[in-house]
Amino acid sequence: MDIDEDKIDDAVLALLWLTLHDGRRASKGFDWNATDRLFKKGLIGDPASKTKSLILTDEGLQRSEELFRALFTRPPRLAALFAFQFQGKCSSILLTGLSAGRASTPS
Repeated sequence: MDIDEDKIDDAVLALLWLTLHDGRRASKGFDWNATDRLFKKGLIGDPASKTKSLILTDEGLQRSEELFRALFTRPPRLAALFAFQFQGKCSSILLTGLSAGRASTPS
């Protein structure tokens, strides 16, 4: 099996965001090889330190949140943009408040 270590690193970095505490500290309980690669990429502080947590750099903090949102969140359910063809004209309808049964059209 050919493992893509960059994808592993992205997943680990995303999960670090999930375990954040004290601003930029995260759980140290991840694969040492992955955390060493993240350190070499400049996304976390040295994982070999004696501290009980990893420290994310500014870039690592931003990237970890982006990855967490991309990998582990669902798209919003209440707002969707639909296009439909009506009498030869293309119109857009922005549906909001689906649970309340309301629809609004952009002006």
